[in-house]
Amino acid sequence: MERVRRGSLADYVISRYKHNRPISEQEARIIMKQILEAIKYIHSNNIIHRDLKPDNILIMSFENIEGAIRILDFGLSVQLESEAEEIIVERCGTQYYMAPEQLEGKIYTKVRE
Repeated sequence: MERVRRGSLADYVISRYKHNRPISEQEARIIMKQILEAIKYIHSNNIIHRDLKPDNILIMSFENIEGAIRILDFGLSVQLESEAEEIIVERCGTQYYMAPEQLEGKIYTKVRE
């Protein structure tokens, strides 16, 4: 297990805001690319996280964010039985960060390529 030396994405955004140094477009691209690659990986293993939010995204280093992103808290995640589409309707996660289809009680599943 890796030791996290910094904090969450939420901590990073707040820290940058407090020091009047907003995240640049380049940094946002680097962060988002890593998050999307991690989501692609867990989806390739038939796992849906269901509580992805800035507090559940860790940054190992605020100085060098390249390769520093980790996703945690898989407590609400679900592993689908197979590649076949499995219907999920359970409403769970942090409401403020829920996808619209969850809030509206619609069916949802993992992203398809």
